[in-house]
Amino acid sequence: MHPIEKNRYLIGTMPIEEWANCCAQWVQIGLPGGCTYGERRLGKTHAARWLREHHEKVFGRPYAFFFVPERSYTYPTPRKFFSHLLQATGHSLYSTGDESAMRSRLVTHMIEAVASLEDQRIILVVDEAHDLSRMEYKLLINLSNELEEGGVRLMVLLIGQPELRQRMELFKSTKQRHILGRFMLDSFCFRGIETAEELRHVFSQYDSKVFYPEDSRTSYTEAYSGTDFNRGFRLADQAEITWRVMSVMRNEAGIKSEMSIPMQSITSFANYALLHFAGTLNGALLLTEDQVSEALTQTGFLLLEY
Repeated sequence: MHPIEKNRYLIGTMPIEEWANCCAQWVQIGLPGGCTYGERRLGKTHAARWLREHHEKVFGRPYAFFFVPERSYTYPTPRKFFSHLLQATGHSLYSTGDESAMRSRLVTHMIEAVASLEDQRIILVVDEAHDLSRMEYKLLINLSNELEEGGVRLMVLLIGQPELRQRMELFKSTKQRHILGRFMLDSFCFRGIETAEELRHVFSQYDSKVFYPEDSRTSYTEAYSGTDFNRGFRLADQAEITWRVMSVMRNEAGIKSEMSIPMQSITSFANYALLHFAGTLNGALLLTEDQVSEALTQTGFLLLEY
């Protein structure tokens, strides 16, 4: 099944590239951690997964790179926390043993992960980090200290909603310097797509940057537009009319905020356009306003704007 139909693929955007470059600077200067915050659905988790896949190119060398997805607990405990980290870092024994056994297993596993690498540093991305408790921050500090004893540095990249920035300010006001110094020495505000040019950049990835099968030269757009692709149909060329219709729909709905379009809206629109309209345009190379409006409505564009 094509990734478009499964809706499982990673697309680069200008905001993602900005964030990735910021993370590369943090890595270069050796920060132990930094936090990234932004509104819901802007694509922060998508960005983290994209960076995991492309970090070697972005950072200039391979690292042990782990992504910790969200997992909420009614009652967080150290054992639950270490079990989640073990699972996120790919250890098969993530549910057996007590807290001490899990902690030791995790430290050993992480040290082994960097054994063959030039840079003995682990990059750990924690998603939805605004939900972390102070206990979990302390456990991360303890983990970092134990890894240091083993000659390994831990860099923690926290990702969350604007509450994460508020937590940072709270830690400053309450002089929680042990947390700030480890994880919040710098911060980055993640944004959505804000111009038609940036939307064109995203759509162009479908035309010439992502392929299926991966070792083929068949782009996502070509796979669904058929002979129209040879005639010049490109998803990137739909950016201006899509941006214009988005703007009209927001104005008619009374939405006054500046446009900062979530990644979910963009990928959902692209999926719909390729699945329903590409290859059926009867010679036209541009979608009509009605088609764009249909795609945006069917994929819940305005619902994600509230």
